Amino acid sequence: HEGQTLHALALATGLLRVLQEALTNAARHGHAREIGVRLEVGPERLQMTVHDDGCGFDPDSAPRGVGLTSMAERVDYLGGQLEVRSAPGEGTSVQVVVPINPSTS
Repeated sequence: HEGQTLHALALATGLLRVLQEALTNAARHGHAREIGVRLEVGPERLQMTVHDDGCGFDPDSAPRGVGLTSMAERVDYLGGQLEVRSAPGEGTSVQVVVPINPSTS
C-alpha cells in the first residue's frame, strides 16, 4: 500500500503543479478572461484539461519556455501524455492524461 500512497501523492502533486503553470500562463501570457478546468477520472486513467479564451500562440514557432518544459517533464515523470493546442486568437488548451495505477511490468 505504501507504493500506491506514494504514487497517489506524486500524481496529485504533479497535476497540481501542471494546473498552476497552465493557469499562470493563461493569465500572464494569454491575458485570458475565462479559464475552464475539467477533470475526468476513469478506472485506469485521469484526464485534466485546462482551456482558456486568451490570445493563444503558434505552438510550432513559439519558443518552448520554462513553464511548458516543466509541465512536459512532470507529466512524463508520471508516465502520462501532455498535449498543448493553441492558435493565435483562439486561446489555448492543455490536456494531460496520466495512468492512475503505476505500471507493474
